[in-house]
Amino acid sequence: MAQHTPLYDCEKESGATFSEYSGWLMPSQYGDVRQEYEAARHGVAVVDRCNLGKLKLLGKDGLDLLNRLSTFGLMGLKPGMGAGGSRNWNKKSGKRNRHGRKNS
Repeated sequence: MAQHTPLYDCEKESGATFSEYSGWLMPSQYGDVRQEYEAARHGVAVVDRCNLGKLKLLGKDGLDLLNRLSTFGLMGLKPGMGAGGSRNWNKKSGKRNRHGRKNS
């Protein structure tokens, strides 16, 4: 049986239809795709990525480490908060810009 993310009930109440993705029920559509696009372009969109995992960092430098590895500024986050971003680095040099492109 597929797992539900913490946002499942809210998404269902908002009219989402779901598809299974890697063992999780994830919203696939909320109705008319054009209306979804316009709402995201001119308003706001929420993307449920709860199925992608969690990190638990311990110690006084955990947030600083994650901030340096991420493309998103994390220093203003409080415990329990989350943020989007990605880890983009070159395995050889570790030097990538905020868009994941290799620095020259």
